[in-house]
Amino acid sequence: MKISLQLFILLITVAVFAGAHFLALEFFLYWKFFWFDIPMHILGGVIAGLTLVFIPAFGFRLSEKYYKLLPTVVFALIVGLFWEVFEIVGGISLVQDNFVADTIKDLFMDMIGGSIGYVVGTI
Repeated sequence: MKISLQLFILLITVAVFAGAHFLALEFFLYWKFFWFDIPMHILGGVIAGLTLVFIPAFGFRLSEKYYKLLPTVVFALIVGLFWEVFEIVGGISLVQDNFVADTIKDLFMDMIGGSIGYVVGTI
């Protein structure tokens, strides 16, 4: 893939994510629809996966071992863990009755998104 196409894919994905997140906050979609954070976590995982896969296109070099599926999924998981910590520190997640189950589901969705990002980024 050419760098311009990779950058376009990444920027469009980020724009969709940012737009959906803005609308979700503005119209309380995270609280109205219990399922709304599922596609958001998948999309966040896609962004993390695409970012890791596209790093060489932007002039940065990592060891070849990092451009495989498992490291990409782990990277998406790490980004998801940071997000969950942010939610805990911000007091967002702790008010839920099913906090642990929701966090596990969110991290699983991040990993699914990371897998999708890897597949899209390596086509």
